[in-house]
Amino acid sequence: MFGVQQYEIEQFAEQHDVDLIVMGTKGENAKRSIFMGSITKGLIQNASCPVLAIPGDCEFGEILRIVYATDLRFDETNAVKYFIKIAELYNASLIILYLDVNRDKELQHVKKLQRIVDKANYPRISYQEILVDNVSARIEKFVQDNQIDMLAMMTTTTSIFDKILHRSLTKQMLFHTHIPLFTIRRTKKSIVFL
Repeated sequence: MFGVQQYEIEQFAEQHDVDLIVMGTKGENAKRSIFMGSITKGLIQNASCPVLAIPGDCEFGEILRIVYATDLRFDETNAVKYFIKIAELYNASLIILYLDVNRDKELQHVKKLQRIVDKANYPRISYQEILVDNVSARIEKFVQDNQIDMLAMMTTTTSIFDKILHRSLTKQMLFHTHIPLFTIRRTKKSIVFL
């Protein structure tokens, strides 16, 4: 794929109604962040379909545990349904990891998450709430401590101001995770049910 530009991949995916883009990423170094990182980061932010980024140092085996990390800023019902379908393909456990960074709404979000899990009708789903200050470090620790095989996240289209001032958490995780990172852009047409 060397030399192929991000927009060409996006156009191909649109024209051929692609369901998933799979990208390999190399080790965390200058070449990765300049070339593969920029293309993969761009696809994660802009592609009309899900993107699966697989680090070069990933030891790919069975997918037994999938974690979906969220801060519950949005309605997560469709995302959870989608990731249940992915978990069912592998007969994997799905853990919804609620990253609580705004403690004043904690109870409301926990109740909302419990309703989503109760309605999910998947026996291998659970959720966990974690109070965090450093979100990417906490996700990485959770992944390591719990032997997670795949990390799932939703991306959002942010304002230009947000893009300048804040790095996307999903893009941060692209450079820190050593397991596959499954991302979906949060738009109405981005989640295609299997």
